[in-house]
Amino acid sequence: MEDITRDALLVLCGEKLPFETNPDQFIRDRSVPHSDRFLAIAYLESIIESIARDSGCTLKLFRQEWTETHNGKEVPFMNLIVRFAGSVQPDHCIVVGAHYDVQNSLSLCWRGTDEPYTVTPGADDNTSGVVGCLAIIHHLSHHHRAPSKTVDVLFFDGEEPGLYCNLAVGSEYYVRSRKDEVKIEFALIADMIGAHAKEGLVYSLGKQVDPLEWSILFDERNIEVAQYGAPWNCSKVTDTASFMSEGIATALISNCAGFDAVPSFYHTENDAPGIIDWTTLFSAIDTMALIVNHLLQKKLTPHLVIGAAR
Repeated sequence: MEDITRDALLVLCGEKLPFETNPDQFIRDRSVPHSDRFLAIAYLESIIESIARDSGCTLKLFRQEWTETHNGKEVPFMNLIVRFAGSVQPDHCIVVGAHYDVQNSLSLCWRGTDEPYTVTPGADDNTSGVVGCLAIIHHLSHHHRAPSKTVDVLFFDGEEPGLYCNLAVGSEYYVRSRKDEVKIEFALIADMIGAHAKEGLVYSLGKQVDPLEWSILFDERNIEVAQYGAPWNCSKVTDTASFMSEGIATALISNCAGFDAVPSFYHTENDAPGIIDWTTLFSAIDTMALIVNHLLQKKLTPHLVIGAAR
């Protein structure tokens, strides 16, 4: 899985071809409203289908599409959902998700103009979270083929314009469409987990989550556990807000230590694969697997996805 993770990050950041059959079709710009976002979705689908074939796992893979009106234009959006049906409690759902769109340098909100701008590769924000979700799909396919509860692994569109332009982000659209179908028990959001931070990984917990339980879970892994609002109110930004607003237990994993000091490469062309610290990323992925195991009421000792924490 390590090679798949590395290759996927390079492909999604435009440094490798997604499909060898088309030597000119790189993924160049995943910002809204550019259609390279949907080329990225097609590439992710091909990787997920390959994982399912290799593992013999049955999963449901589908797109969720809608449009939003912005600056007088209809803008298409698309989530990708990978569903592992629950074998005991199929009407109870755990969500693991990451946004796959990026923010270009034009402004903090897409203005619908034709003026030049710099493309942001988005290696840490948030290709790191995307490949983390791919690794969790691999983990589930090999170790939880029939999980006790339904697990939805999601690749959300529109987090960046949703954050700055008040559009309905992909996570909000998903929650609206899903909340009456199942009980969403927990949402784990991965956003910026790939670059080294001196403070290490931080799991910020929503008010519905018991911090003591998580402290016990992570003590041996030297991971800080913080409540939302200390030091930064994560409940009002990123995809966590869509779940917390519905009273769903939510956690955000990030290397940004509460976002009290965002990195210098944030939302710039410097957020490229070279800034990725693979030890940090693989450790984050392993811990995501630990959380999924815990939420599925398995033993707390994880099947390591990558093995960086050995």
